[in-house]
Amino acid sequence: MKIFLNLIILLLLNFNVQAQETVIMKGEAFNGDNKLVYVENHTFIKLPTGEITDIKTTYHNPSGKLIAEVKSTFEIDPFIPNTVFIDHRFNEKQELSYDK
Repeated sequence: MKIFLNLIILLLLNFNVQAQETVIMKGEAFNGDNKLVYVENHTFIKLPTGEITDIKTTYHNPSGKLIAEVKSTFEIDPFIPNTVFIDHRFNEKQELSYDK
């Protein structure tokens, strides 16, 4: 029974070491008249080493309506992300993929 308990503790510690951290940041953009133009929300997924694996940014107009979003993943390269940008105002989508 003690061996089984130790195995469970080791597994839990291993999961904790591999746990990802979510960091959320918010920004606001103002024009020259100090009027709010849009709000941006950034969500970063980080490994315990500090390496960022995913970034999602959403942009909302002053009334809160989603106007655009960007999703970036660093699956292929830790410095060059694959990115998808969607502009809901103009119904446009742009994708950038890193091809080694």
